[in-house]
Amino acid sequence: MTRRWRIAWMLMIPLIYGCSVDNHSSRVVSGVAAAGAAMVNVPISLMDSSQRVKQLTTTSGPDGSYSFIVESLTPPYILKATSGGKTYYSLSTTVGTANISPYTTMVLSVASGGVDMDIFYNSYNAEELRIVAGKIDVALRTIRVKLQPLLSTFHNGDKNPMTDTFCADHTGLDALFDVVTVDFFRWETVTLRNCGTNEIFYTGKVRDFTGGVFDRTRMPNSSTHALDTQGEL
Repeated sequence: MTRRWRIAWMLMIPLIYGCSVDNHSSRVVSGVAAAGAAMVNVPISLMDSSQRVKQLTTTSGPDGSYSFIVESLTPPYILKATSGGKTYYSLSTTVGTANISPYTTMVLSVASGGVDMDIFYNSYNAEELRIVAGKIDVALRTIRVKLQPLLSTFHNGDKNPMTDTFCADHTGLDALFDVVTVDFFRWETVTLRNCGTNEIFYTGKVRDFTGGVFDRTRMPNSSTHALDTQGEL
């Protein structure tokens, strides 16, 4: 294989597997929207922190990927994707990678203190979004600590679901959401359900995620996922 073709192949890999890649651009926010399977051809929107909020919209690609040129916009940015009758959210404090998934929705919900995310998205002001952005790291740590047994099973104990490279390829974090469903009740209570058994293994108040009830005996495991997705490989 010639050097030219090796370089071309390396550039194609993220596209083939539907991965988010940090493009290091000073003007672009990009990522992948997925909840197990990639969110294909769904509306994606991004809103900024200008005094008069600006919004950009696009449609995800066949691998769930999307990108926005944010040259004239002010960070932080809040992102939204709608797929399968559900709405998912994420947040980016700067340019680069900003994925959207059930995990990012959970992080943003905990960071916001359990406000109705649908109402918040349509009515926030710049200062409110900056306050939530400042709480993202604490919210992520809170979720990691509480769900460490689950995240470790799928080798995602230290991954950042918003900013790390993410692939809609049924591995890692994507594999977790092949077998876990995240649901919110009025954005006040969050539940995690084992798709294989239909059993809820975590339920708790968004405002007190640490105090939620986590039943490890009911959570899915990586071997269960391997059996569930064997026909897709």
